[in-house]
Amino acid sequence: MLLDTLFAASPAFWLGSLIAVSSLSLAGWSLWRGQRLAVERERAWAELAVLRPQIQQQREQIETQRSTNERLEDELRQSERSWFNTRSQLERELALARNELDSERRQMEEKIALLENSEQRLNSQFENLANRIFEQKQQTFAKSSQDNLNNLMQPMREQLKDFRQRVEQVYEKDTDDRRELRLQLASLRQLNEEMNQEARALTNALKGEKKLQGNWGEMLLERILEESGLRKGHEYDTQLSFTGKDGSRQQPDAVIHLPDQKDVIVDAKVSLVSFERYCNTEDDERALHLKGHLKAVRNQMENLTAKNYEDIAELKTLDFVLMFVPIEAAFLLAMENDPQLFRDAFDRNIILVSPSTLLAVLKTIHNIWRNEQQNRNAQTIAEEAGKLYDHFVRFTESLQDVQKHLRKTQESMDQSMNRLSSGRGNLVGRVENLRKLGARNKKHLALVDESDSELPLEEDNE
Repeated sequence: MLLDTLFAASPAFWLGSLIAVSSLSLAGWSLWRGQRLAVERERAWAELAVLRPQIQQQREQIETQRSTNERLEDELRQSERSWFNTRSQLERELALARNELDSERRQMEEKIALLENSEQRLNSQFENLANRIFEQKQQTFAKSSQDNLNNLMQPMREQLKDFRQRVEQVYEKDTDDRRELRLQLASLRQLNEEMNQEARALTNALKGEKKLQGNWGEMLLERILEESGLRKGHEYDTQLSFTGKDGSRQQPDAVIHLPDQKDVIVDAKVSLVSFERYCNTEDDERALHLKGHLKAVRNQMENLTAKNYEDIAELKTLDFVLMFVPIEAAFLLAMENDPQLFRDAFDRNIILVSPSTLLAVLKTIHNIWRNEQQNRNAQTIAEEAGKLYDHFVRFTESLQDVQKHLRKTQESMDQSMNRLSSGRGNLVGRVENLRKLGARNKKHLALVDESDSELPLEEDNE
């Protein structure tokens, strides 16, 4: 009887246990999934918090470098203005000193000539007088005449001596002034040469030496790429080296990567000789230098076309190349005076860009990458959601299978219970009749049909 009771209660027990285990598993999985998503979200926010100061620091460094460059340019312009002002002032002072020196020299020469003439006349007169006195009174008045002559000539000698001293002093002072003036001129000439060398070095960096021009253009291109928000080594690369179909070495200044494995090539072109002459010449020569500037831009277009960057096998370039003109004024001058220039470049699959337009293009590419990343994240979320939904569907299908098996088990159990305790001649009634006939028992069956037994279900006391 006890075994039958346990057998009868076992399916219900196992059914409840199975449901409880399934519920706990589902709740645990949901809790684990939520914690994992929370940890990943916190990790993403932490990484974003770490990157924001770095980005801000880089922006501050770029702004500091820009301010430093502007300050250096202002100092250079101030130095040039100061040098021009100093040079002009020294030239005016030199001209004034020369005029004063020439005037004093003429005056001194006139005074010396006048004194020499006066001395000659006096000497001649005194000599004539002495001769007459000597001839008239050679013996009687010889000593007296000599004394008188000496007394007469002594003041003149003193005046001549004093005048000679003054002339020598003036000559010495003039010599010293000339020496000092020569020293000042030499110093001015040296200063002028040094400033010319510095200005020439700066000018050569912008117009004379092609290597320096290229480095300067690449530096400006690198700075604009950094300001655009694109990451070097991710969304763009510089100074990559490739081999063309003809075996030649190809090295574009910058390669900007686009989504879908596309690339845009940027090549900096600097030729400022004619542009610099255009800015520093008068109106009658500007037209000639303007023509040279436009020709230089078109020659750069020809050179860029000849490079055939589209033949690089490692790159999937677009149908055009960006030709970067680093100086905004040179770019605008060419655009204003050659309206067909942009169209001709476009026909050669070249787009002319200046610093401002290139920055706008790079900002657009940066936004494209940001949207691409958002789309990739959305696609990943959609894929994960689809996988989660598929798992949930399989789980519900499993629950439905369990429900079907439980329903069948319940039906089998009900059928077994009916066979055990229902109907005439059932096992429960027959066992209960044994008790009624005097079987010694301590417990009663709970499953007793009322038609077969009306005894209370309680435990006997012995």
